[in-house]
Amino acid sequence: IFISAPELQLEPAVVNKIKDSGSQVTVTDQLDDAIPNLDIIYSTRIQEERFTDPNEYQKVKGQFQLNGKVIKGCKNDTIILHPLPRLDEIAADVDNDPRGIYFQQAENGLYARMALLSLVLDRML
Repeated sequence: IFISAPELQLEPAVVNKIKDSGSQVTVTDQLDDAIPNLDIIYSTRIQEERFTDPNEYQKVKGQFQLNGKVIKGCKNDTIILHPLPRLDEIAADVDNDPRGIYFQQAENGLYARMALLSLVLDRML
């Protein structure tokens, strides 16, 4: 399930390629309707730099914020991920929810980058 503002939704060709691979795809701009069906939520910031018109960015900024009220509709075992750093897409009241593992995700990313750097440097020396 891909949730985004209509202006930022996947190109139809991409959606069709996913469907052609045998996967089911839903594209929507309704976060609240999708929340109860999600096993994993991977949230990212809306990228201001992708907009040529600042007013268009302002229209969608903050539209899909995850906060305590929104995630109450999630399953008990839903996993909430985010690449960090965040702007306003995940409220601080989600930080203590056990489903939000984005700080662990960031820590794991650090170790993965350290391991890759070590492998690269070992081969160079």
